[in-house]
Amino acid sequence: MFANRFTVVTDACVLVPPLVRNLLLSFAEAHLYRVRWSSRILDEFERGFMRDVLRYREGDLNAAARRARDAMEVTFPEALIEGHEHLEAALNGLPDPDDRHVVAAALHAGAAQIITNNLRDFPNGVMEQLQIDVRTADDFIADTLDLPMDSSTALSAVRRMRLGLKRPELTHVELLIRMERNGLGQTAALLAGRMELW
Repeated sequence: MFANRFTVVTDACVLVPPLVRNLLLSFAEAHLYRVRWSSRILDEFERGFMRDVLRYREGDLNAAARRARDAMEVTFPEALIEGHEHLEAALNGLPDPDDRHVVAAALHAGAAQIITNNLRDFPNGVMEQLQIDVRTADDFIADTLDLPMDSSTALSAVRRMRLGLKRPELTHVELLIRMERNGLGQTAALLAGRMELW
């Protein structure tokens, strides 16, 4: 996979959990794929981040969610997809019309995959016709770790991410437990057998 060719649209639901987001974006920073999103996806991320992650915190939750979004936009300025809205009207085969914007963004960007944990909202039949693969975050991360040509780069990215965690710092085992709690069972299983490498 080359960053200039393998383009992936991340749905908001895989960006909300901090650990999942950190892993996905660590792989993008390592040039294992090209991450793309739209303003609407980032709007949904902010709402989900406030609802699911920040809800028990004190202070200005809107500002905290905006800081998380700003950090993503600064790190990946080329990720923003614009001008895709006209494609939404033709996407009638999706169970939830509110997901049309994700598919429209992926089509406009020429994305090979959409990473989402809401697979039922992107039926195989419809997505095959559009030639866009839909994967869960766990499938995508585990597949990237398992590709021979990307494995060492992916493991290095996981290592950098783990060493960058400060509040709290996590051991290998603690991080694997958190991965499992975040629905990354395949990823945790693969990494458990390669702990000396990350």
